[in-house]
Amino acid sequence: GLAEKEAAYNAAIAAADNFRDSKTYDQAKSKYQEAASIKPNEAYPPEQIALIDGLLAEMANKEAQYAQFIAQGDTYFSQKRRLIHHKRWKR
Repeated sequence: GLAEKEAAYNAAIAAADNFRDSKTYDQAKSKYQEAASIKPNEAYPPEQIALIDGLLAEMANKEAQYAQFIAQGDTYFSQKRRLIHHKRWKR
């Protein structure tokens, strides 16, 4: 009935909020989706899903930038090493 539906929705939201607050975004998103399926007309779950999607995209972008910086650093390091080796060889 209505009371069970309300209880299930509230439980899903509470779990989702806890996951979100602990930065466990995938599980939070899953719980918000569950809440949205229980009460499709509620605005809160889709708002939170959009927020999480934005955070996940931002995190993926930062990880990609980090990987790029590491790759550049590795390249510069190996170039410098070759240069040092080359100078020693010429002596």
